[in-house]
Amino acid sequence: MPPRTHVPGRKSQPRRPARRQPPPRPDRHTDRVGWNMWFETELALKYDSFKYGGPRIEDLPAAQWKCHTIQFQNLEIAGRTEELMKTESDVIELALKDIRFGSFEKHWGALSVERKREFALEALYRGSCACPADNLRLLCPELRIEGLIGDGEYNFINLLKRLMAHSPTGTRYIHDVFLFEHPYVSHEFRYSPMAPDLLKAWVRSNILYRNFCIVDTLLGLLDIYHRRPFIPTTECQKKDWAKHKMLCGKQDFDPQCANPIPA
Repeated sequence: MPPRTHVPGRKSQPRRPARRQPPPRPDRHTDRVGWNMWFETELALKYDSFKYGGPRIEDLPAAQWKCHTIQFQNLEIAGRTEELMKTESDVIELALKDIRFGSFEKHWGALSVERKREFALEALYRGSCACPADNLRLLCPELRIEGLIGDGEYNFINLLKRLMAHSPTGTRYIHDVFLFEHPYVSHEFRYSPMAPDLLKAWVRSNILYRNFCIVDTLLGLLDIYHRRPFIPTTECQKKDWAKHKMLCGKQDFDPQCANPIPA
């Protein structure tokens, strides 16, 4: 093929850089460590050098948020909101018992860093199995192990306390959904007041889904603390049968089986 000739007066169009394709995600049931490292890497690439600015969500291609009708989105949001509130109530009940009236914070602080990492990985795994889809973690810059076990704003204790503060009566019952906020995510999903209602509903749906991931991870941590065996889905049981059969159908309490099982 002959080389392109330059046409005087015509500006050459810069080529759009090729979009990076992430490597295949390891299976969470059979390679938990590799699965977590995949998310840690993707979250680091997405948020470690986060820059404010750029197009608003409504200026991006509409294919993502036009895939459902507004009626479908409204029904989905209503159902998911109720479901999330129930899970939040469960977490608040446990957190009040363990943090406000118990010694969870003291016990957590006494753990070694390596032990905290083990608990965090198990909690992330349980949360991913309980929430609607494990890829929702890509919307959660808070859910990185070093941040969860560290002393920063988004560690386990602070996230639990933030959720507890949403219960004004100091009980497990809440009257409206609580949504964790992060400045990067808020900026990522920002839109103008003139944005279409369908886009606003799509954004709300994504924010709800990301909160499922966070809240289910917090519940997973508290369940581990109480040595509650994890009841996985049928998919988990098939892919992880060697570990599942240790707990399935047991009628007695065995602390060794209730401990988090290393990946």
